[in-house]
Amino acid sequence: MPKGVKSLPDYWYCKKAAVLGAKRRYELYGNPGTVEGRRKGGLSSIRKFHADPDFAKRVGFQLRKEIRRPGETAELAEFIGIVIGDGGIRDGRQVAVTFGTAKEKPFAKYVQGMINRLFGLSSSIYPKKGALAADVVVSSVSLAEYLREKLENKKVHRSLNRTDLPGWVLKNSIYKASCLRGLMDTDGGVYCHRYKIRGKWYQYPRLSFCSTSPFLLHSVCNILKDLEFTPKIGRYRVTLYRLPELKRYFDEIGTHNPKHSERYAAFCNNSN
Repeated sequence: MPKGVKSLPDYWYCKKAAVLGAKRRYELYGNPGTVEGRRKGGLSSIRKFHADPDFAKRVGFQLRKEIRRPGETAELAEFIGIVIGDGGIRDGRQVAVTFGTAKEKPFAKYVQGMINRLFGLSSSIYPKKGALAADVVVSSVSLAEYLREKLENKKVHRSLNRTDLPGWVLKNSIYKASCLRGLMDTDGGVYCHRYKIRGKWYQYPRLSFCSTSPFLLHSVCNILKDLEFTPKIGRYRVTLYRLPELKRYFDEIGTHNPKHSERYAAFCNNSN
């Protein structure tokens, strides 16, 4: 060995290189042991995966689903009514609409079609354990964020009783009618009102929307009044009692829930 030459072990440079790499990484992303450091690293990884979706798929990273973001339309207003009536956003990543499995399967299929037409997403139906009901579920963080935006944070937890309609719906008569249809198709229904006079029974149908939110009840009542109906509002429901008004409601506003149309048709047939 020539004089002045030092012999080094194999991989002598690894420790120094690791220290230099760690220092540089710390400069770029912060301390990896902190929440902020992990966040920066995660965001960097997400940008890398979005830049190369094939690489993301190979390593098993699931990218956020791209969705269609429709403008304000009558169909979107109807879907907003459905979500407010019997739907919800779960954990900021799932949108679900509940329906009764016995008579509302056609309505569930209709809701699935709406989700596909509006947002370009597919959905699934999941029965609820121990209940005669099921959920139409679509998993999408982007859709959950979009709906929160369109709901204007008016769809809050039911126990707070402060649910109401977003402002953009209430500013347009067509949107109001469409949203009303979505609300009635979920939290509304056709019921038979029976009463007795001088020993004789009489009956007629009524159309009622039920909610524990006074804000939502008053909005529904005002929409019906704007459409020249004469609703009656109670503590938990808004109701149309007059048969000519029910006929006009089904003729002009209509329903996409066969359960309601069948009940109304059955009563009309029996009364004749």
